[in-house]
Amino acid sequence: MAYEKIGITDTYTLSTGIRQYRGVRLTSTGIAYPSGSTARLACLGILISSGSTSSTSVDRVGTVQITGIAKIEAASSTLSKGDAYAVSTAGQAVEVTATDFAMGRVVAGSSGGANRILSVTIQPLGSTVVAT
Repeated sequence: MAYEKIGITDTYTLSTGIRQYRGVRLTSTGIAYPSGSTARLACLGILISSGSTSSTSVDRVGTVQITGIAKIEAASSTLSKGDAYAVSTAGQAVEVTATDFAMGRVVAGSSGGANRILSVTIQPLGSTVVAT
């Protein structure tokens, strides 16, 4: 079962409708999913407050966990304990490749299909691509 140990958190304006337990980046208008050239690169952290699937939720405030052990939704069925993970354009955890920024490691969570919740560490920003 997935768990969390809250480290440093902060609140930010949601610049787009996003879901809870997804990785986010900081933009000039608030927090959003990684996109385009920022996909699979460093993220600010993981949204831990309730998100919204609607794009009309602009200007809501969300809490982002920046350090500690957080819950994140997995896009892949192959992530398991000990694996390094990156964040997709949908904010979900995916397997790290050689050019990805590793956000941290999976520390708990059941194996199985996509969209399950995993417990992961969050590496501080400023780290570089790590070996898998």
